Amino acid sequence: MTEDPSAPDQWMSSSDAIIWEIESDPVLRSPITVVVWLDAAPTDARVEAMIDRLMANVPRLRQRVVSAPARLSTPRWETDPHFDRGFHVRRLRLSSGHATHRDVLDHAQRMAARAFDRDRPPWELEVIDELDDAPAACVIRLHHAIADGLGLVSVMQHMVDFEREPTESRDSETGNDETETDIETHIEDDTTAGSRSSVERFAAAAAHRADTDRRDTQRVVTTSARTASEFVRRPLDTVRRLAATSMSIAKVIAPATTPLSPLMTERSTLLHMDAVTADLAVMKAAANRHGCTVNDAFVSIVADALVRYHQRHDEPAEAIRMHMPVSIRSSEAPGKLDNQFTPTRFVLPLGEVDPIERLQRTRTLLQEVREQPALVHTADITATVRRLGDTASTSLIGAMMRGVDVTTSNVPGSPVPVYLAGARVTEFHGFGPLAGSAINLTFFSYDGRAEIAISTDVAAVPDPEAFTADLESAIADFADLAD
Repeated sequence: MTEDPSAPDQWMSSSDAIIWEIESDPVLRSPITVVVWLDAAPTDARVEAMIDRLMANVPRLRQRVVSAPARLSTPRWETDPHFDRGFHVRRLRLSSGHATHRDVLDHAQRMAARAFDRDRPPWELEVIDELDDAPAACVIRLHHAIADGLGLVSVMQHMVDFEREPTESRDSETGNDETETDIETHIEDDTTAGSRSSVERFAAAAAHRADTDRRDTQRVVTTSARTASEFVRRPLDTVRRLAATSMSIAKVIAPATTPLSPLMTERSTLLHMDAVTADLAVMKAAANRHGCTVNDAFVSIVADALVRYHQRHDEPAEAIRMHMPVSIRSSEAPGKLDNQFTPTRFVLPLGEVDPIERLQRTRTLLQEVREQPALVHTADITATVRRLGDTASTSLIGAMMRGVDVTTSNVPGSPVPVYLAGARVTEFHGFGPLAGSAINLTFFSYDGRAEIAISTDVAAVPDPEAFTADLESAIADFADLAD
């Protein structure tokens, strides 16, 4: 269990490193916050057993981020030699009386607005008891550098069961042949990470940088040779492809500091959380009837809600700039912890149009976005940007993200109910980070429902309840397309 300093999966990718480092600008913080409501208050013993299982199967949650000396390489995940789960797992009541759903969301949004303690593993879990409209809730917050939405789902697979009382208990499951006691002993004895000298850290970072440069060079040489071969056989097609790729990359990194919305222009570190639920079967039926996907439907509904919200304020918008992560997670490593997505930015037209026309137009646009040539070069782009240095990379990424009006994300969840520490999860809301945008909407499918979590920057959207109402109206009107 002792970490190998040369193990490649302990070093952050360039993409993860940028997510971690750009938080020198607080507006660009990237927490993922999950709020689930439970049909029973779990016992302390069941919560402890769940955390034991989670710790055994996801070692990353015992690791903190350690920066490389002189930025020689990306930061490294190292076991926290002073790991104390008491800093990460808590049980609490929100008031002397019974708290409501709104109280839980208010608490979660305050959690999400805080910066993580960068000297500890960046995650926390709270069980909240004595609610007025549910027996209990659980709030989980982790840094986006740990995982993306699909990575979070893989983490939660080690937390949940498909029965309230599984016939075969998973409480001691470790995913290997070691017992929980063996793992605890190894981790307690592993103090090498914390005691590594500055010389050892420098040498490890230099070696990793050299290995990364070698692999990057090899990839460039291979790609150049392939391009040269294609040019000999198909010169005009190759020139067109290279021109299209260059233009696509330029579009990806082009600064866009000014939002397109004339209304949602301000940014802050204060956010508001809300959530709405839709019938997933109805949404699928409406989308399929018109040859579209659920994600096409989701983005189309968001566009409709934005039209309504701007009209509400007599500030019509012709278009907004949207950020949408596209998963590139390999089926060979579905549970790998890191960020396996490529970011896309595109202009989404608004305007008053027929709902079917909006849906068809959205489908065409999203297909074009997924086919952008620059997407396969994301790793190289982020590596190049990061090597500009902290100040320059944060400035460039900030310029790209602050001009985003809305972020949307679609994460597939369990089609059947799951249980957390013996309690059934009745609602599941995953709130994505704003990271510079005015609104983040995360679509999570669970138990036949579309759970849409809404995070809004209160400086950009001072009346978030109004936007939520407009989203609910857009969902209701879209459901009519299923008839």
